[in-house]
Amino acid sequence: MEKKVLPTTELTVSLSSRTLDQWLEYIQSIHFRSIDLTLDRVRRVLHRMRLRLPCKVITFAGTNGKGSTVRFVESIYVSTGYRVGAYTSPHLVAYGERIQLNQCPVEEGELVESFAVVDQARQGIPLTFFEFGTLAALYIFSINKLDVVLLEVGLGGRLDAVNTMTSNLSCITPVSLDHETWLGRSCEQIGYEKAGILRFGGKAVLNDHNVPASIVDRAVLLKCGIKRIGIDYSHTAFDGYWAWKPDPSRWGGARTHDSLQIPGSGGDAVLHNAAGAVAIVESMNADLPVDKDAVGEGLANTELPGRIQVLPGRVERIFDVAHNPAAIVNLAAFIDKRDPVRRNLAVFSMLKDKDVAEVVRLMGPRIASWHLTQLDSPRATPLQELADVVATHSSSDIKMWPDPLHAYKMAMQLARSGDRVIVFGSFYLVGAILKSVSEDPLQA
Repeated sequence: MEKKVLPTTELTVSLSSRTLDQWLEYIQSIHFRSIDLTLDRVRRVLHRMRLRLPCKVITFAGTNGKGSTVRFVESIYVSTGYRVGAYTSPHLVAYGERIQLNQCPVEEGELVESFAVVDQARQGIPLTFFEFGTLAALYIFSINKLDVVLLEVGLGGRLDAVNTMTSNLSCITPVSLDHETWLGRSCEQIGYEKAGILRFGGKAVLNDHNVPASIVDRAVLLKCGIKRIGIDYSHTAFDGYWAWKPDPSRWGGARTHDSLQIPGSGGDAVLHNAAGAVAIVESMNADLPVDKDAVGEGLANTELPGRIQVLPGRVERIFDVAHNPAAIVNLAAFIDKRDPVRRNLAVFSMLKDKDVAEVVRLMGPRIASWHLTQLDSPRATPLQELADVVATHSSSDIKMWPDPLHAYKMAMQLARSGDRVIVFGSFYLVGAILKSVSEDPLQA
């Protein structure tokens, strides 16, 4: 991609001798931990960077499905030939996954340069790890000639660093309970935070069958052009294919998409997210025209690592980053629809600020053996505490292992032909294992 030529004085900051790992360690070490529920700090740094995005911007918020919806939209636009930037979080294996240009993680050198630019611009202004990374992503997007940028909110929406950008369209995926300490203890309260990404007169895709009234009310107040699943559009699956259809009485300009190849694992949640992506593309079609064939091609080519990712074999493996009850309900429904197996073995761990008990209660009846481990994070649930919760809500066998990869290897060794290993509960868990899993996971 072509880049704007920066003045020499601006490029001097890229001469830092820090490696990417050193930068990430540095950013974590200066991580701002005080409670500052405003966007003032981020906006001040943005002003100093003189940063703007002269392209279309689409912002994504919600509890579950944001990242998958971004990947679908990204793939459709790349298939069309557009130059696309995408920012998602957290990453599974490598930090560069968070910032992608045309579906390719940015190179280490570009990340290092972007971090140096942000560090020079902030001049001591404290930033969180996420805020620092968001500003770096926006810098990278600003120096590349892009047609559209896709921005996934990290937490909430209203006060998230991503929300410093003005978007052309806001997408809100299903909302459920998660991060209650920060966002509120009801879906209506959480919905209010998510609705913060909506813009006056902007387009809005509400891809949630049970969208909170706080979101709808805010969208109406802001006079958004609302497209809502189950009202303005719907999708159906049949004979190995699926279709997306608008309600012609409410959305006359949208096209019907028939005989679409079912993407990814084909689970209900996957199709739901894909339907939201098509609604976004149709809503933006006047600004970013897309041929119908490119929609089907983009959806079919979308890769969703760690999102109900199925690896077949003598022992079937399912990797899913599901880490809240609503996501676990989707995972459980997917498992229940698959062909039965001898046993389900779980490789499992969670962060301590999640509803571990409810997750175990929901999955427990399906699990014959739990392989527990502790995550490499200050927020990890201690291993013994995790075992106590599992023992309270499940009568199945429990084994404890020192780290995620060890737990996975032991589960695979103990599994017999016709068993299934399910890795779930956290991005940290799935990422740690996928990082080491080769084409033959037994060789990890």
